[in-house]
Amino acid sequence: MSDQPESRRTAARRGSRARIVLWVVLALVLLLILAVAWVGVRGLLAKGHLERAVGDVDTLRTQLTSGDTGAAQKTARHLEDEAASARSLTGDPVWGAAQAVPFFGTNLRAVRDVSVVVDDVARDAVSPVAGVVGKLGSDSFAPKNGRIDLQPIEDAQPAVAKATKTLEQARTDAARIDTSGTLSPVTTAVGQLRNALSTASEQAVAANRIVQLAPAMLGHDGDRNYLLLFQNNAELRAGGGIPGAVAELEAKDGSLHLSAQASSGDFGPYDQPVLPLTADTRGLYGNITGEYMQDVTLTPRFDVSAKLAREMWKQKFGQQVDGVIAMDPVTLSYILK
Repeated sequence: MSDQPESRRTAARRGSRARIVLWVVLALVLLLILAVAWVGVRGLLAKGHLERAVGDVDTLRTQLTSGDTGAAQKTARHLEDEAASARSLTGDPVWGAAQAVPFFGTNLRAVRDVSVVVDDVARDAVSPVAGVVGKLGSDSFAPKNGRIDLQPIEDAQPAVAKATKTLEQARTDAARIDTSGTLSPVTTAVGQLRNALSTASEQAVAANRIVQLAPAMLGHDGDRNYLLLFQNNAELRAGGGIPGAVAELEAKDGSLHLSAQASSGDFGPYDQPVLPLTADTRGLYGNITGEYMQDVTLTPRFDVSAKLAREMWKQKFGQQVDGVIAMDPVTLSYILK
């Protein structure tokens, strides 16, 4: 009889511990359910923001093509807001912890990485360019009163350079996203992002090169002189048509005019190439490549053609030009138009 109360107390303690364990398990299950719900809801919201950001990109492209810079700036701001929201929704501690869960964590990490990349591009590429696009429209290179206004182009240089650097980094970051274990929709989204960034990065590099070089080439910081080779498509060469006529183009702070003109027949023939030719050039095209203005484009290497034409111009007129430009009549018609 004396042992019965002790047995009851032991059983009571065991029951109490069991209830504690049960409540702990239930609490953990509840927390897990809440965490899954939390991540699921935020994931759906982030998906919506990313989809709207993609729509903004398409809208922005259309607006920029049509020259509607005012609307483009508004779209750029909306794009930045959508991208920032997606990044915020996928950056909380619960989402971060869920990334460690097998299988699902790989998908969550990929979505997070996509959100970060899109936000970086929106904030550090799209927005800076949108800030200057109003002054740098498609008609910025069109002469007005005989002169191209170079200041808007020069003002855009920092923004375009920043956007180019951002896109190059975003392209690298997107390539590092692990999709080895992601679901098909996530894998497809990452692939689309990579393709878009690849195209945008290449276009940005070209645009940045133009923006950085154009003011200097057009005489913004000192006069420039260029030799123009007008190629005749009726007699083709490996480097284009035969240079039938040449002219000197002067650029002074955006103002362009022709200062001298000559026929290709006014140069040479020279007894030997005006500059040393490589063995490959001599063997494939002959010494005439450097002896006649009409034949400098026998080689497809325009750097060689340009140096030969520049030297011929120098020997004829005693002037060293800053560069050589070749065009055919079709291109010339577009420029004149």
